Amino acid sequence: MKTCQLIIFLFISTMATSQGLNIGFSTGSTLLKLESNYSIGDKIEVGAFYGLGIKSLSPHYIGATGKYQFPKSKTTKGDIGGYVGASAGFMYSPSYEVFVIDGFNSYYETVKAEKKFGGSLFFGYDQYMGRKGRVSSFEEIHLGYMPNVLSYALKGLFGALKGEGDINPSKYAWWGFTLGIRVRLGK
Repeated sequence: MKTCQLIIFLFISTMATSQGLNIGFSTGSTLLKLESNYSIGDKIEVGAFYGLGIKSLSPHYIGATGKYQFPKSKTTKGDIGGYVGASAGFMYSPSYEVFVIDGFNSYYETVKAEKKFGGSLFFGYDQYMGRKGRVSSFEEIHLGYMPNVLSYALKGLFGALKGEGDINPSKYAWWGFTLGIRVRLGK
């Protein structure tokens, strides 16, 4: 409960003065990532994020992020702006029980809670929509140690296809890919 209160406090405090509210659905690092950034000038943004986790699939991920925005360029589909950045935070996966079937035997096995530190360097771009460009879609590629749902699912699938039923793939990876929508408030 204290963790939820801390997360709510962090988001309310950063959103109160935020000039950019970022909401993204991720296919790589987390199932749903909420991010709030504060603009320092026209090119630098700093903020906080929370990645939703599910016990057996992906850990919760909370931390800080910063990025540098390159100048926008015009294309036939609208304005595009590239950026680079870094993120760091804590990953938490609570303990849970798994029902295991091993031949004719079945039993419950407890997976212990995990707390880890992770982060990434990322690069991406925003494709701005509308006349003022307050809404944009974005794509990011992350390189670093972070939760990764897609990697976990692929390792589990390939393990099952090989007949390794008891494979326990890692919930973490050294890469990630994020897609989402970003809404800008202010300016």
